[in-house]
Amino acid sequence: MLHCNDPACAGGDDSITAPDTAGGVGSHSLLMLDTNGNPVISYFDATNLALKILHCNDPNCAGGDESITTPDTDGVAIYTSLALDAAGNPVVSYFDGTNNDLKLLHCNDANCSGGDESITAPDTAGNVGTFTSLVLDGSGHPVVSYHNSDTGRLTLLHCNDPDCAGGDDSITVPDSTADATRSALVLDSNGNPVISYGGFSLKLLHCNDPNCAGGDDSIIIQASDSFPLGPRSLVLDAGGNPVLMYLNSAGHQLLHCNDANCAGGDDSVTLIPDNLAGSETENHTDGAYSSLVLDGIGHAVASYFHASDGDLKLLHCGDANCAKAAPTATPCPSGKVPSGAGGCGTPTPTPTPGGSEMAISVVDGDCDQATKPSKCSVPVSTTFTLSAEALVVPANGYVLAETYIQFGDGLAYDRNAALPAEEIVWPDCDAAVASRSALTTHCLSTQATSFIIRSRWSPMAALPD
Repeated sequence: MLHCNDPACAGGDDSITAPDTAGGVGSHSLLMLDTNGNPVISYFDATNLALKILHCNDPNCAGGDESITTPDTDGVAIYTSLALDAAGNPVVSYFDGTNNDLKLLHCNDANCSGGDESITAPDTAGNVGTFTSLVLDGSGHPVVSYHNSDTGRLTLLHCNDPDCAGGDDSITVPDSTADATRSALVLDSNGNPVISYGGFSLKLLHCNDPNCAGGDDSIIIQASDSFPLGPRSLVLDAGGNPVLMYLNSAGHQLLHCNDANCAGGDDSVTLIPDNLAGSETENHTDGAYSSLVLDGIGHAVASYFHASDGDLKLLHCGDANCAKAAPTATPCPSGKVPSGAGGCGTPTPTPTPGGSEMAISVVDGDCDQATKPSKCSVPVSTTFTLSAEALVVPANGYVLAETYIQFGDGLAYDRNAALPAEEIVWPDCDAAVASRSALTTHCLSTQATSFIIRSRWSPMAALPD
């Protein structure tokens, strides 16, 4: 397990641990972070032909005392895809290679340790369930895209309960062509599935209903002789437009669409740097190990396997289309740590139970103390960044904060209109669920501003407006 200590993993001193070494373990893995930032991973135990769940009790999985459970030992459990429900309990879709069925695990505790977890097989009609990709809808019900090996077709499951236990869940085949491996699934702001998939060509499906049941959904063939890269290779930008990675004879590509259906024919396609053609496509399943997310300003961050040298690679783009490299980080002075877009700030202490849930820091400013500073100094007429950082997700699911900035006698805030508006961002939220509350653009010395930071882990309906 790799946990970097800078945005580009460039320091050479990142944390790398092996929390499970008992046999041939770790393939078909998917990772999520719990509310404390600790990893939760689903993966395959090839020695015992079982599904495993790792839940670390620290961000680096470094203690040697992590929770490792085996909730399903009844068959080969491959092609896992993982989500966490509102309570932080794992939900996993996977393929039972012994019985050739799609399976769904829903744990009733955060570690899947009770031995009484819900395990269902919502689709057993033939050889079904490879290449699964799982998300939870707004009600916490699983939505899973997967491959039907008998027909070669893409299949979508939308359950009507959290465990897919009713036996009457929606199962549809939105694309009748036999070209549907390596699907990646996300939901748009209306809860409608967006899926990238393919086998001989890259396709993008955007459904116009939550079950893809109308038969008139948008299906766009993006590129021939191209292969999608698995359940974490597709995301949506802040505008709901798809961003995805795929593989062709030239190497790994990044596609950034300029509309929600990728239908314009003029979308941005960029060859990812540091790619060598040939070896990646000789065995294109290598690409199935890629994973893609967007950082806080919409730039792609991707991990992928570089077959030419057998290495793990990490890409951090310098713009939304990966048209230029990310800026190189410069070392921070003593007592400062990287903060913001290339700046340096006061170190944030590790939160303790019952301790502060918020901390402030000034990038490139000198503060009177490391925690809860009351005064931070910056040179006159210089630009600085004031950040309010959420240290932990509070139990009630949101942080209500009030800011007050005193600029001194006779001084007022003069905002540069060419710069982005001030905002508070919860960094662990996807664009579809993030609550980004812009601060006032005319913040004078006597003005206070209230804002709310919302957590993805709590039902939005339970939060104040």
